[in-house]
Amino acid sequence: MRILNACIALVILLGFSASQAAQGASPSIPLTLPDDVSWVNTVIGAKADGSRGYLRHGFIARGKRWRLETEMFNKPTVIIIFDGKSIGSNIDFQKSKIPEQKSPQFWDARTIIKMLYESTEKSHYKGIEKIDNHTCWHFLDEEEDVKINFWVDVNKMIPRRIFIENPDGSTSREIFDDLPAPIKVTPELFDPKNLKVMLTPN
Repeated sequence: MRILNACIALVILLGFSASQAAQGASPSIPLTLPDDVSWVNTVIGAKADGSRGYLRHGFIARGKRWRLETEMFNKPTVIIIFDGKSIGSNIDFQKSKIPEQKSPQFWDARTIIKMLYESTEKSHYKGIEKIDNHTCWHFLDEEEDVKINFWVDVNKMIPRRIFIENPDGSTSREIFDDLPAPIKVTPELFDPKNLKVMLTPN
């Protein structure tokens, strides 16, 4: 019995130590965003004159497939879906005069986050902080008078906060939360013809 109790105590101790080590570990630079991610991203923009703007993005990706739903104040939800081969949406962005907007990569929410993660090679690592009970790595990137603070979840490897300060006094605050409820991954979720709201219900 003493041997059994000692083994149990050792397992608990090792598990606790491993957890502490993981939470205290320094990040491997550059950071890598997983292919399979999901979040609800609330964006609050503030101009120098004090006026504010609000967006909320629901996003889920599984490999090459992804679904993006964007809410804007007093406007219908914009839905864009890519099944790995074709893209579907309730807006006709194919008529855009900006060529990049015709590419699925432009609308894939992971694209900009991957660019941010690449910047960690030259960003200042500020240490570990708690963001809404999530253990996060804190980075500061300063380039051309633009200051970007961002916090990355050490367990899920997704951002939790991004705060941008521009030289004109305007700011952008982004909050990344988990989806409000578990989403069952089915073919319907990534069907370009399925243009009903699934990630950001009111």
